[in-house]
Formats: sequence, C-alpha cells, structure tokens
Amino acid sequence: MTVLRLRHVQRIRSRGRTYYYHRPTRTRLPGEPGSAEFMAAYAAAEGQMAPPPTPGTLGSLIEAYRASPEYAALAVETRRDYARVLDWLGKGRDTPLPAVTPRLVFALRDKAFEQHKRRFANYLVQVLSLLFNWGKPRGFVATNPAEGVAKIKKPRGEKKANRPWQWEELAAVLEATASHPGIRAAVALAAFTGLRQADCLSLPWSACADGRVSVRSHKTGMSIRVPMHSMLAEVLTATPRRSPIVVTGQGGAPYTGSGFRAELRKIMKRLEGAGQVQAGLTFHGLRHTAGTMLADAGCDSRDTRENRRGPRCKTAGARV
Repeated sequence: MTVLRLRHVQRIRSRGRTYYYHRPTRTRLPGEPGSAEFMAAYAAAEGQMAPPPTPGTLGSLIEAYRASPEYAALAVETRRDYARVLDWLGKGRDTPLPAVTPRLVFALRDKAFEQHKRRFANYLVQVLSLLFNWGKPRGFVATNPAEGVAKIKKPRGEKKANRPWQWEELAAVLEATASHPGIRAAVALAAFTGLRQADCLSLPWSACADGRVSVRSHKTGMSIRVPMHSMLAEVLTATPRRSPIVVTGQGGAPYTGSGFRAELRKIMKRLEGAGQVQAGLTFHGLRHTAGTMLADAGCDSRDTRENRRGPRCKTAGARV
C-alpha cells in the first residue's frame, strides 16, 4: 500500500473518528488523504500560505527559531504553547527587527491582554524575550527589546486561578465519577501525584508498579517517580483495564485533551449546582493539592513543597 505523505497536514483522532487539518492555515481537510476533495482542499490551503518572510523582519527571526534544533528539542507541550504565541506574533511578520523596540513590545503586550487576557499577554513577553535572546548570538539582533518590559500584575482582590481543591470537594468528585472510571482515575492521579493532565491521560499501567508511579513528563521531559498513596491505589484497583493506558473513556479508547475537559466540565457543573463543590475548580488546581497527598504517601514534609512547577519530593527523587 502506498503511503501518501503531505507537508503541513495534521491528523487528529477524536471520539473514534479521524480528522485532518492544514496546520499553517488551520483549514479542515475533508475526506481521506488522496481523495479528490481532500487534495483540492489541500492545494487551496497551500496556495493561501504566505510567502517566505523578508530577511531582517520579525517573521524571519520567528521562522529561523522554529527551524532551529533548540525549538525541536522542546517538550511537545512547551512547543505547543510557544507556537500559539509565535502564530499570534506572525501577524506582524513584516515588521523590521530594528522597529521592535521596548515601546512596541509594551504595545503588543497590551493588545494581547485585550484579546486574550493577562496570562497570554505575560506569556507573550516571556516568549518574545526568549526569541530575541536566541537571535542575539546568531546575528539577527543586537539587543533584546523585551528585557525590562514588566508583566501585567494580577488585579487586587482577583480570585486565585487553579486554586487548591478542598478535601470535601475531592471526595465529592471521586464519588460522583464512580460511573466514569477513566475520569475518576485521572482526578486521583493528579490529586495524589501532581501529574499534569497530559501525563495523566497518557499514563500506561506499566508506570504504576512497586508502590510507585513512574513516568517522564511530557512538558519538562523530567523523570517523575512518586510513592503510591493508598487512596490512589484503591481507585486504580477499581479502574477497568480496557487498554494499556490507565485513563480511557467508556469504549476503552484514550481521551483527547479537549474530550476529557468537556466530560469533566459537565460533572463539575452538576456538582457545583448541587452545592457539593465551589466555583473555580480546575483540573490543574489538583497540582496544588498534591503536596499534602504526597506527604501522606511517604514524602518527608520538609522535602515536599508547592510552587509553580508543582510539588517536589526529594524522597521520590523527582519534581512532579
């Protein structure tokens, strides 16, 4: 059988179906690769692509960085986050690099804030600074205009994002998801290990052995090895083994990130309406809950702390 290989085609599997997209233009490609309708849509999308950026412009720096070994070496999750910012910056691809001044970076930050709120605006400053620091030793620029550009502070009184779950809320969600064992397993894994969503959804059963959970983080590439909490062990024992992957849907197929979030959101809304959980619960908030659970599982409390990267357990020998 001949395998058709086409540049810029992204294949996505969701709810048992396969979809294709033209990555640069984000165009949905109908049918199957090789079919007349698919190839017509692909040719049209390729024709919409912008020409190569002019040397000495912001676009040329972005393109060079994306083609670099440093960019290729990033973890998949990190590269995806950077790509979102770089795609947004691509609207100004023809801007000459000397015109990218601190004043322009402030303007870009504020525009990003208007369109995508504070977190994206601050991340934009971070990625721009990284981009220009990458370009300096390679002769693209002489200075970094993003240095010294302040990030937007959180308004006083604003509720904390991704707040830690209360024990009563965790217990309520675990009970409510008894009929959704995949969702329940993911919640328990995050609560008792501090794993990120991507790591929970891809965790193989083989990683749960010898009283520990051992995996390599998708985002950081670091090895994670934490003790198995007794309640996590209880949840995993009750979880059907329908696949080599721990977290699966009712049909036994692994969840996509969006599919998992949609399913969990329905459960959260129902529990919130019943007054069993408070507003503002997020899956990521479980990482802030994990420090206590890791201590219960055998980590020395002096060696377990929470920060923006999650808890660290020196007993287990890895940052979560």
